[in-house]
Amino acid sequence: MKISASKNCAHFLMIGILAAGIILASQTQAQTDTIKKVTVSFKTNPFGTTDTISMDTMLIPSFFDPQGYFSRALGWNGNQGSPVFPLTFSVRQADQFEYTDFLQYFPSLSNNTFYNTRKPFSQVSFYTNGSKPLPEQGIHFLHTQNINPGWNIGLSGTFANSTGKYSHQENKNNNFRAFSHYSGKYYTGHISYNFGRFTFRENGGISDQTLYTDSLLPPENIPVNLSTASNIIKFRNLCTEHELTLLSFGPYNADSSKKMNRIILGGRFEFDRFRRLYKDTQDSSFYNNVWIDSLNTADSIQMSHYKTSLYLKVDMAKKFTVYAGGFFERRDNGMYEIHFRRDVVALNGGFALNPGKISLTADVNFHLTDEDQHIESKAQFTLPFKISGQNFNFITKAAYTSFDPRFYDTYYYSNHFFWLMPFTPITTASVEAAIVQAKNEGTLVFNMTRVTHPVYYGQKALPKQWDGSANYMSITGKYHLQMGHWNWVPLFIFQSQSDSVLQSLPSIITNQSIYYDKRILKVLDFTIGADVFYCSSFYGPAYMPATMTYYQQNEMLTGDYPVAGAFIGLKLKRARFLFKVHHINDKLTRRKNMLVAGYPLPDRYFSLGISWHFYN
Repeated sequence: MKISASKNCAHFLMIGILAAGIILASQTQAQTDTIKKVTVSFKTNPFGTTDTISMDTMLIPSFFDPQGYFSRALGWNGNQGSPVFPLTFSVRQADQFEYTDFLQYFPSLSNNTFYNTRKPFSQVSFYTNGSKPLPEQGIHFLHTQNINPGWNIGLSGTFANSTGKYSHQENKNNNFRAFSHYSGKYYTGHISYNFGRFTFRENGGISDQTLYTDSLLPPENIPVNLSTASNIIKFRNLCTEHELTLLSFGPYNADSSKKMNRIILGGRFEFDRFRRLYKDTQDSSFYNNVWIDSLNTADSIQMSHYKTSLYLKVDMAKKFTVYAGGFFERRDNGMYEIHFRRDVVALNGGFALNPGKISLTADVNFHLTDEDQHIESKAQFTLPFKISGQNFNFITKAAYTSFDPRFYDTYYYSNHFFWLMPFTPITTASVEAAIVQAKNEGTLVFNMTRVTHPVYYGQKALPKQWDGSANYMSITGKYHLQMGHWNWVPLFIFQSQSDSVLQSLPSIITNQSIYYDKRILKVLDFTIGADVFYCSSFYGPAYMPATMTYYQQNEMLTGDYPVAGAFIGLKLKRARFLFKVHHINDKLTRRKNMLVAGYPLPDRYFSLGISWHFYN
C-alpha cells in the first residue's frame, strides 16, 4: 500500500511544526509551569462529584496505548483502533450505548470531562510507526481555557489511522468534541457535544492457522477469510445539564472547593445517536445463511436515545446531599427497513453523607413502565485511615440491578443473521472491598458478583440465555513502587468463576512496567524501561464481523504468551518524546500471540511519539 503525496506532506509538516516548537522551547529560559493541576468534573449524577488530576506527567508506555488494551486488560483484534472485549468478567448491561462494550475508547456521555484552568491549556500528541507500506499514525489535541473564573470552554479531537500487519485490516478512527462548563453562585451548567466516524476493514481473521504458527510467511502474505468487508460507524451525542439554586446561605468562593448550603433545581438532557453499516460486495462461504441478497451485503443498524431528567437536590456544604427526581427516556432502534420505539418513565434518587472523615453514598433507579424493566441500586462507604504516616482509604461497594436484555440481543434481522429471542430479565448482585493509596497509585480490590439469567453469544454467534446463576470472584492489585530512580508499576488480576458457560476467562492477568528515570543537566528528564503483558491460557472468543460481536469458541486456546516492549522517554520543558519497540520478543518462541481466535497480535514494530503541552 502506498501513501499519497498529500499524506506525506501532512506527515512531514506535522513533525516539522512540532520539532520547530520543541527547539524554540528549549531555547527559552527555564521556568516553572504555573499550572500543575486542573479540575476535572464528572457530571454523571446529581452529586456533581469532582476529581483533580495532574496534566503534566512524564511520558510512559501508555502514550502508545490510547485504547488502554493492556493496562485495562482488554483483548482486541490485533490492530490499533479495533473493537475490544474485556478479559475480566463482564455482564451485557442494558445500556443505551450498546457499542461501549466493544469500543470503550469512544467519546461518550459516560466519559465526558470538564476542566477549570487558571491559564489556557493546550496539548498536542502525535505518534507514528514510520512505516510507508503499513503506516500507523495518530494525532490528539486538546485546548481548554477559562473565559472568567467560573466559565470554561474547550475542544478536543483524535484522528488515527492504522493499516495493520495483515491483509484488509485497516482502521480509521476520527472523533471531535466541544464542551463548556460554567459554575456560578446561583447557576451551574455544562454542555458537551461529541461526533465521529470510525471505519473498520474486516478480514474475518486468518483462514489457515498453520500458516501463522508453523511458517515464516510475512503477515501480509497470510490469507484471510474476507477481502471486501467493512464496518462503518457514525455517532454523535449531546449532553447538557443545568442546576439553579433556589435557596442558599453560607460563604461562596468560585475558585475553591467550598460550597454553600443550597436547595437546587436541576435538569439534564441527553441525546445519543449511533449507526453502523456493514458492507460486503462478494458472496462468501464465511457466512452460513443469506436472507436478503446473495450478491452483496449492506446491513445497517441504528440507535437513537433521548433522555430528559428533572430533580430536586439539597446540598448541605458537601457534608450531606440528597436528591430525588425522575426522567423520561425514548429509545429508537432500527435495522434493515424495520423500526421500533420504546418510551420509559422512571424515578430516581439518592444521598451522599460526608460528615467528616467517613463518607457514604447510595442511589436507586426504578423504571415505571411494564414493558421495560430496570431496577438499579448501589451504595458506597469510604473510611480513611493511616499506617506509618501514609494515608489510605477503605472503600466498600454494593450494587443490585435487574433489567431487560439489550434490544439487539432479543431481535435482529440482517442479510446473514436473524433471531427472535424471548429472553427474561437479567439480575446482578455484587459486593466490593478496596484499599486505596492515592500517593503511590496503590489499589487492592476484592470483588464478588452473582448474575442470574445472563445473555451471551454461543458457538454459532447467536445470542443465548443461561437458565441459571453464575458466581465470579476477582482480586486486583496495582502499585507504583519507587526506589531512588527505579520505578516498578505492576498490575495483577486473579479471577475465577463457577461456570465458564458464559465466557472463558484467563485466571491470571498481569501488566508490568519497570523503568529508570533521571534528570540530566537540570533540563532533560530521561526514562528507559520495559513493559510486559501476560495472561494465562483460555479459550478466547471468536469475532463475527457482520454483527461486530464476540462469541464462544472451544477449538483454539489463546493467551499464555508474554508480550514485551522496550522504550525510551525524554522530556524537555513542555515537550515529550517516546521511542518504543513493541512486541520485542516476537518470533523468539512459537507464534501463538492471540487473544481473539484467528486474530494475531501485531508482530515486532517501532513507534515514535511526540507530545507538547502549552500553558499560555
